[in-house]
Amino acid sequence: MLLRVLPAVYEKQPQPINRHLTELLALMSQLEQPEQYHLLRLLHVAAKKKQLEDTCSTSRASLELEDTQRETRGCQEEGIRNGFLRVVQKCIPFLIGHLKDSTHNDITLNILIEIAGYEPVALNGFLPMLKEVGERFPYLIGQMARIYGAVGHVDEQTPWFDL
Repeated sequence: MLLRVLPAVYEKQPQPINRHLTELLALMSQLEQPEQYHLLRLLHVAAKKKQLEDTCSTSRASLELEDTQRETRGCQEEGIRNGFLRVVQKCIPFLIGHLKDSTHNDITLNILIEIAGYEPVALNGFLPMLKEVGERFPYLIGQMARIYGAVGHVDEQTPWFDL
């Protein structure tokens, strides 16, 4: 029941949930399908919010803050960003493995697309596994292409090699 409200709570107070996201994901195998979906939805909200925060904070910081304030805020935001990225990087293998479950592979791919939007390098090593999933579930090719495209913006050679 709590998993249903966590995405809404995350909107108001993301930090406490971010600290325990990997622990929540570790419980995934013990949850029933509806609960798994809500947990994946929480991760999707977290990934989406992170991408929006990065976009907004970058544009706001350049418009509003003086140099010293910008530097201080930049260090704080970098610390938060690095903490979130560590959580995301721990979640990626779990998400890739979870793609084999056709029940939730659509929302799982949407999470990976969000991650690819702000940290495509984190998915670089997982492209061969994504290719296998794409061969197994051809209807996911469009979403896979978005991930390959995001990684290709950073490293042109790897996606071509993996295709």
